[in-house]
Amino acid sequence: MKNTKQHLTFWQSDITKNQIKNWFDKPYNYINIYVHEYMLKNEYKSVIDCGGGVWTQEKLLKEKKIDINYVGTEITKKFVDIGIEKGLEIYHCPTQNMTVPDNYCEIAICLAVLNHQVEFVHTISELLRVAEKEVLISFFKPFLDDRNGIKEVKHCIEKFGVAGFDKNIGISIKRHNKYIYTFFSKRAIEEYLKSLKVDYYFKVLKDDTIVLHIFKRENK
Repeated sequence: MKNTKQHLTFWQSDITKNQIKNWFDKPYNYINIYVHEYMLKNEYKSVIDCGGGVWTQEKLLKEKKIDINYVGTEITKKFVDIGIEKGLEIYHCPTQNMTVPDNYCEIAICLAVLNHQVEFVHTISELLRVAEKEVLISFFKPFLDDRNGIKEVKHCIEKFGVAGFDKNIGISIKRHNKYIYTFFSKRAIEEYLKSLKVDYYFKVLKDDTIVLHIFKRENK
């Protein structure tokens, strides 16, 4: 994709096959199982996987023979090609500006993606636009204003350095010259959500993954 921001280019230009396998090919980790079971429990019939990587959720749904219409978006061209080769409906676009219609699927999921962004407002806004009923976001880093977050941020600053800071967003760590980790402010996220017509709650999984559920209030 033209004009891809530097901090989002690692997965296209530098990632190795071993890293893809170690980071993405884990259909039975806590977050994937949680999302899979949650969609089944709530009888969702369509899902858009935003920043879907190598389409692990689709693999899990297929293995379990679950009939849910699966759509994906991804900024990384090599991952888009993988999805297209599998015959999936995949859109090549960033989560902040997705090329799909409003209310395209019942639920929009965005797993382990937001912590690689420099802010959260544009992605959450787009997720709510393309979702008919609900948005589900996972965070693999603790919040800046949590005890665990403060401790990990201090360690990361010492080891990698700061890429950016905004008290109304969080702090970004320059983990690599082509990708970042952002520790978001939970307070800032909640303040933003409270300004919208949504209901929401947070949940922490056994491996400390944080899950944010956002419900479009007019559809509840």
